[in-house]
Amino acid sequence: MHSSASRTESGRARPRRLLFVGTLPEPGGAASHLITLVQAVAAAGHTVGVLATPGCDIWRALADDPRVVMYDARFLRTFDRVAMRTLHRAIRELRPDRVVAVYERDYWGSALVCAGARVPLSLFLHHAGLKRSNRIALRFIRHHILVPSASLRHWLLERGAAAASVDVLQNPLDTDFFRPDPVLRSETRAMLGVAEGDLLVGYVGRIESNKGVVPFAESVNEAMTAVPNLRALWVGFGRREPELDHVIQAGPFAARHLRRPWASDMRPFYAAMDLLALPSTGPESFGRVLIEAQSSGLPVLGSDIGGIAEAMQAGTTGKLVAPGDVRAWAAALIDMAQQPLPRASMGAAGRRFVRATFDSAVIVRRFEQMFPVAGP
Repeated sequence: MHSSASRTESGRARPRRLLFVGTLPEPGGAASHLITLVQAVAAAGHTVGVLATPGCDIWRALADDPRVVMYDARFLRTFDRVAMRTLHRAIRELRPDRVVAVYERDYWGSALVCAGARVPLSLFLHHAGLKRSNRIALRFIRHHILVPSASLRHWLLERGAAAASVDVLQNPLDTDFFRPDPVLRSETRAMLGVAEGDLLVGYVGRIESNKGVVPFAESVNEAMTAVPNLRALWVGFGRREPELDHVIQAGPFAARHLRRPWASDMRPFYAAMDLLALPSTGPESFGRVLIEAQSSGLPVLGSDIGGIAEAMQAGTTGKLVAPGDVRAWAAALIDMAQQPLPRASMGAAGRRFVRATFDSAVIVRRFEQMFPVAGP
C-alpha cells in the first residue's frame, strides 16, 4: 500500500495535477464514480483534466465546470491513434503527476502513452469482468490498480495481481446533494400517482440478467399479495426490459408497477421511495445506488453477493438477502413493509453511515494518501 501524502503546514494535502481518461459513453456506476471523484478532487484544490466523449454523461456533468480541463477523445479500439494523440497533448499541456484510466478499453493505449511520457498510470477497475487477455496480463503488469471494494480486490488477487499494486477506493458521494427532502418527496409522488399511504419499493440500475430484476419482479408480485399498499418503481434500461415487462404485465398487479427510464438526476426518484432494493444475482463490485439511497434516508435490501455488503450495514441500515431466492426476497419485502419504525431507524442509520464512510471529502483524503508527493 502507499504511504501518506505530504501535506502543507495548514494540514491540507499538497496540490496534485491529475488527468482522468474515461471515454466510454455509456451511463452507469463507473461514470457516476468518475464524475463525483473528479468534482471532489477539484474542490479540494487539485488541478484536474478529463478525457471524455462529448455528449456522454461524464462530458455533460463536467464540461461547464471551470475547475476541470476537458479533452474530447474516445478509445474506439485498444490502441486508438486519435485518442492516444489527444492523451499525449493533454499530458503535454497539463503535466499531470498521474493519469488514471477508468475503463478497460482506455487501459492499454493510455499505458503506452504514459510509458512514453514517463507519467505514472493507475488503472481503475469497476467490475469483475476483464477480458481473458487482460486477466492474464494482470499477472505480469505492475501498474497501480484502483478498485471500489475489498471484494473486487480479492477477486483480482486470486487472479494473480500483485497485492501491493491494488488499492481500494470506494465510491465518493456528495451527501449534501443526496439527502432526505420531504418537499421533493411529495412533489414526485404526486407526479407518479403514488398515494401518501402507499409503500413504494424502488429499483435503480440496468435491466440486465446479472441484476436479478426478473426474479425480483416475481418476488414483488408475491409480496403485493400480502401487502395491499405495496407498489414498485423501476428506473433503468437494458436488454432484459421485455422479460421484466412480461412478468409485470402477466402478473395480477401490473397497475401497481411503475416504469421510468434512466435519468441524470435520481434524487426525485429516491425521494419518492420508501425502500430501495439491489437484487443482483451476478457479481457486483460495489452497488453505488445503495449509498445514494441510504444518503437519501432510505433503508435498503441488497443481495448477499460480491461487494454489496460493503455498501451497507446489514441489520443496521438494511438487510442482505440470498441472491435469486424469490421467496426470501418476498419475505424480506413483507417484513420491511410491516415494520415502519424499524424502516425509519434504518433510513436514519444509513444516512449516518454514508456520511461517515463515503462522503466525497472522506474519499478524497483516502485518494490523496495513495499518491505521496515531494515536500516543499
